Amino acid sequence: MAGVLGRGLPNFGNTCYLNSVLQCLRYSKPFVFMIREHDSSKDNPFLKHFVDLLFADATRRTLTSFIGNLAVINKEFLMLRQCDAHELYLFLIDYFFENNKKYTNPFEGKFKSTIECQTCNNKSITSTRFISMSLDMQPNITNSVSELIEQFGDYEFMDNIDCETCKEKQSVMKNIEVESTPDILVVHLKRFIGLQKLMVNVEIENTIQLNDDTYTLYSMCNHMGGTSGGHYTAACRKQNGNWILCNDDYISDVFSLPNKSNTPYVLFYFKTKK
Repeated sequence: MAGVLGRGLPNFGNTCYLNSVLQCLRYSKPFVFMIREHDSSKDNPFLKHFVDLLFADATRRTLTSFIGNLAVINKEFLMLRQCDAHELYLFLIDYFFENNKKYTNPFEGKFKSTIECQTCNNKSITSTRFISMSLDMQPNITNSVSELIEQFGDYEFMDNIDCETCKEKQSVMKNIEVESTPDILVVHLKRFIGLQKLMVNVEIENTIQLNDDTYTLYSMCNHMGGTSGGHYTAACRKQNGNWILCNDDYISDVFSLPNKSNTPYVLFYFKTKK
C-alpha cells in the first residue's frame, strides 16, 4: 500500500509529542487486541483515524488527517504549539471510551479519598476513576517509581477545610489509596512545575508493585529539553524482551534500557497475570 507508515511516524512540525503517545499506545496490547476487530463505520473521522494509527498498516494520509481533526476537536492541540504528551494521552483515552461505551477501559482504576476531621473524627470517603497516576518527584535526588507510589499514599494534613459534621472549617487529614487497579497502569511523573522542569533521574524498574498486583514496564514516553522547548521520543518493548527507540520516523534497536535516566515522563505498565 502506497504511503504506509510502518513502525515510524513522521514529524509534521512539533508533533513529536503525538508520535510518542501513539507509539506507546501501539504497544499497549490489552487495548490494541481489544479493538483490532473494532467496527469504525459509525465513528467520526478522528476516531477512525485514531484506531487506524494503532496498527502498522496506517497511511501517511491517515496521520495528517488525524492531526488536522485533533486540532479542530481540541484547540489545545493546534499545529505548531508546544503540547504536552500526558495531556494528549488523557484526551485520547477519555475521548475514545466516552464514544465507545461497549468496551471496558483497561487503563481505568479507582482512587479512594478519605478526609478525616481532626476535631470530630468524621470521615468523608469518595471514589474517583483514574487513567493515570500523577506522581510528585523529589528534587535533587534519584527517584524510583516504587518510592514515588509509596509517597503518593502518604497522609496529608490540611487546614481550613469545611467539615460537614462540625459545619465549620477545621484541620483535616487526607489520604488517597488505590481502590481498584487497572489492567494497564500509566504513571505520569510531574516534571513540569510552573515554568521549571525537574531534570532529576528516575530509576527504570522493569517491575513495580501496586497493592497486591505486579506490573511490568513495556513503554515510556520520554522528554528531552526544558519548558520552552524540547523533544519527545518513545521507548517500547518488543515481544522478545528487547527495546526499540521510536524517534519520530527513525526506529532503532536499543536492546536494553539504562538503569536510570532524567528523560522518562509517562511510563506504561501491564498487569502481570497471577
